Amino acid sequence: MRIDSNSLLKFYIKFTIHSDPAKSLKIVRGEASKGSRLFLYSRTSRRGEIRIIPNNIKLKFKKLSEGFFEVTVDGKLAPGEYFFMPVTELGLPCPASQIQMISCFGID
Repeated sequence: MRIDSNSLLKFYIKFTIHSDPAKSLKIVRGEASKGSRLFLYSRTSRRGEIRIIPNNIKLKFKKLSEGFFEVTVDGKLAPGEYFFMPVTELGLPCPASQIQMISCFGID
């Protein structure tokens, strides 16, 4: 899905995990690399230290009904590729076995 950069960024999400979606979902910007998209959330040093890449994308959540939320991006996003990333209570990406679906979108 491609979205105009001047549009209001509003999404509707079904959330099946019984936790606060504001603490369980982030938007991450992607980078083009060798004909594919990479979505980087953290980097690991040669010594094994994990460094979280800063993410200043603020989201607002409005509960519409049980498990359904309206998610609005607070501000504008720069042109590029993005995706919704489920995260754990510690703010780290969820293991692939726990993810049912990931949604990507682009800003033009």
